[in-house]
Amino acid sequence: MRTTRTTKTAITVVTSGAVALTLLLAGCTGSDDDASSGQSDPSGSSSASSSGTAQETGDLTGELAVTTCAEAGEALGSIIDGLDLQDESTEADGQLQCSWANGAASAEGEIDPSAQAIVAVAQVQELDEATITSQSDQIAGTDGVTEVEDARIGDIGGRAFELEASQEGVSLSGATVVTPNGLFALSATGAGDTAPLSPSEALDATLLLLR
Repeated sequence: MRTTRTTKTAITVVTSGAVALTLLLAGCTGSDDDASSGQSDPSGSSSASSSGTAQETGDLTGELAVTTCAEAGEALGSIIDGLDLQDESTEADGQLQCSWANGAASAEGEIDPSAQAIVAVAQVQELDEATITSQSDQIAGTDGVTEVEDARIGDIGGRAFELEASQEGVSLSGATVVTPNGLFALSATGAGDTAPLSPSEALDATLLLLR
């Protein structure tokens, strides 16, 4: 199998960048409520829709539906097949950060195109309309981020964003959702030109962690 000339360092840098981005966006507001954790092991052949039914318009409340990384992994289903929860994952009051990667992403030296990692971040708190607008404007100004219209989120007073980026032969896609109940984000990183999830699949996956 042909390998991609991408080192562990490059994968680590971009995966860390996904964590930094989602934490940066989550850090735009303070955290007063308890946050929960989500766990997952994504696969490039999987999609958000393969793990469960995406929230239909009118069904979503925008609240975090999971309390542990294990519960989030169950919610994400086959999206996370083949990945292991990483030691840097944390579950703290008001915050969630879970990272998963497969063996190819963790190998030293050159890695094959199957190298993948996923990061999920949540910050649970009550946000009023003015705060949602202010924070969303900051998110929208981030390089690579595009705001998308999604009735599932708009109907509950929230806003949704998708992200695409690349660096050193590694591709990243992700989504961020801001609701009156907090901020939630999921990023997928993979070696090569294609991330494990498309931005729209990352958005659907993020919503699988909500109720």
